[in-house]
Order: sequence, then C-alpha cells, then structure tokens
Amino acid sequence: MNDYTAYTEEKDRKIEVSQVFLYFWDHIVLILVISLLTTLAACGYIVFDHISKSSQSVTFNNILKQNKLSVYPESDKSDKVLSTEEDVIDRSCIVKSVVSVEYSNYAKENLKDMISRYQKEAVSVLKSGKTLASIAKEVNSNDYSDKGVKNISADNIKWMINTSFSGTNTLSFSVTDISVDRASDIASMLSEAFVKNTQPNEAFQSSKIVDTASVFYDGTGKSASFDINRLVKFVIIGFFGGFIVVVIILLAVYLISDKVRTSSDIEYLDFKSIARIPKVKEKQKVEYKRFACTVALKKDIKKLLIVPADNKTKLDGILENTGNILSDLNCGTELIAARDLYTSADALMDSQNADAVVIVATYGVTSMKQLEFTKKEIEKTGREVFGVALVLCKH
Repeated sequence: MNDYTAYTEEKDRKIEVSQVFLYFWDHIVLILVISLLTTLAACGYIVFDHISKSSQSVTFNNILKQNKLSVYPESDKSDKVLSTEEDVIDRSCIVKSVVSVEYSNYAKENLKDMISRYQKEAVSVLKSGKTLASIAKEVNSNDYSDKGVKNISADNIKWMINTSFSGTNTLSFSVTDISVDRASDIASMLSEAFVKNTQPNEAFQSSKIVDTASVFYDGTGKSASFDINRLVKFVIIGFFGGFIVVVIILLAVYLISDKVRTSSDIEYLDFKSIARIPKVKEKQKVEYKRFACTVALKKDIKKLLIVPADNKTKLDGILENTGNILSDLNCGTELIAARDLYTSADALMDSQNADAVVIVATYGVTSMKQLEFTKKEIEKTGREVFGVALVLCKH
C-alpha cells in the first residue's frame, strides 16, 4: 500500500445545502439544455405516434380489431365494444346494402322457434369463406386509393362486415373500409353472392337485393385530429422528467466527486481557510489583498512556501498578484513556489527552509482526499500548514 492510498480513507462529507443549490446554478445551462432535449424528444414521440396512428394501415387494423371485439369482447372489459357501424372509426367509410330473404315452407311453419337459427344461417351464407376468398382475389386485382393496405384476405373481409336484421326477412349489412370504392365493390359483390348462394339452401325459398351498395358514411378525406392535450401533457412530462433526471445525476456526481468547494470543506480537515480567490477577475484584487495582509500580519513569516494540492492547480495568479501586494507592503515576505507532491518531492525539501506553508486548492477540481494527503505529507517534515487558499471560486 502506497502513502497516497493510506491517506485516502473515507470521510463523511459535510454538505451545505446552499452550496448544492449554487452548484446546480453553475450547471443551469446544462440542466435546461437536457430538459429541452427531453421535451423535444417527447414532442417528437407524439408527432411520430400521431403520424403512425394516422396511417391507412393502422386505420384498417383498427376496423378489424373493433369488429372482432364487438363479437368477442376482451374478458377484462366491463362494457361491450360497439361495432364500426355503431361507433365509427376515424378516417374510415361505411357502405351499406340490403337483401331480402324469403324463408322456405319448413322455416315458415316453425318461424317462432326457428327464426334465430335461420338468421344465423343467412349470416353464414353472407360470410362463407369461399365467397369471401373469391371477393378478396377480385378486389386485390383492382387499384384503389388504400396505399396503406394493398392486399386483403378473406378473413379481413369477414371482419369488415357488420350485419343486422330488420324484421324477420330483411338482412342489412355494412362494409367498413379505408377506401369508398373498394367498400362499394365488396358490398355489391357480397349482395350478388348472397342472392346466388341462397338459391340451393333449404332454409331459404328466395332472396333478392333490396338496396344496392350505397355510401352511408365517408370520413376517408378527413385529416387525423391532433391531440393537443396529449402533446401538452408529454411536453410537461418531458421537461420535468429531463430536469429531475439531470438534477439527480448532478447531485450524485457532486456527492461522489468529493471536490473542495466551501470553507467548511477545508475546515473539516482541520485547515484554516485564509483565502477564497474568485474566478471573476474583476473581483480578485480584493481577495488577493486580503490574503497578502493575512500573511503580512505574521511578522515571523519571511519565507512562505506555496504548494498546489494537485497537479491541475496553477500557482501563477496567486504568486504574481500576492507577491506584488506583499512587495508594496514592504513586509519582507518571500513567496516560494513548489510542485504538487504527487509528481515531485521538492515541496518536502523546500519546506525545511520555509517559515510557513500554504496549500492552494482549486474550486471543484481538488478533492478532499488530495488536500488531506498533501497536509499529512507536509506534517511529516514537522511543519504545520498555515492555511489553505481556494482559487477559481465561482461563488
């Protein structure tokens, strides 16, 4: 174990709430930028989701899904889902057709008891797989305006149809689609196929088309409505979500980094804070003068050794400015610069000829462990550290 490791034991950090807020204020631009980026990401998601849900393929799939749920509701739904004929899908169209059925004599004799059975029979004729497959093949060979769905299957057509009976003999059905032309063709073909297929069925005596395919509803030309409330909600979530995340990350960095930022950090290591040199040059003159006067009051200090706490801390500013002020005060104090103790042992040698030692730490750069290590190394020589000067303070 080397000396540095020996002096880097964990210490409890004394945190000043005001300093934490000032730390966040130093990073306010970063916080706002990330918050704005997450807001833009949230907006982008809403726009992308809107475009995706506005596509014809999505509309077509919603038609199939809603009609399936109207027949087979999901177990966790308390209310029955309405069919597309009763609850229109946005940007879809509905084409209706009506056929009339004349039941066979057998059906008439048992009409009261058999009506439900024969109505189901009529629907089965309308939705027979062979018929739907033939219609699907024909409509797929045509060119419609449904760019999102180029091909449909017999099963698709089955779930595009809604059926209802008016009385006992009239069967109404509708076709919900994303193309009026295709829906009209499907409805017409279904009517013709129904009349044709009921002829050999023993349940029906005859059937005929009462109303040809006609457009009941056309919303295909409508643009998808944009949910402003949802956008606002996601903007708020995006902004504050990003804000909270970056604040948490910065706080974690603040706690983990263990950097020297306050006088209490310095005093916690049994140091005396003798100078806080601000980063703003216009405010440095007063602090340099305060530091020089503190040194000048110690009449017995003729040689003052200045030691950086780490290899990133620069001494140029404090040596030049403090040295000039000490010269003006005619106190006879000489400043001696040393290198940090991690790269050179000169400071330990120079301390033998110095009357006092001042350690210089850089705000937000020097760690408390580095500062403590430097202190202990100097104390090995029998010298006490006069104090610590913290440079480039932001506040």
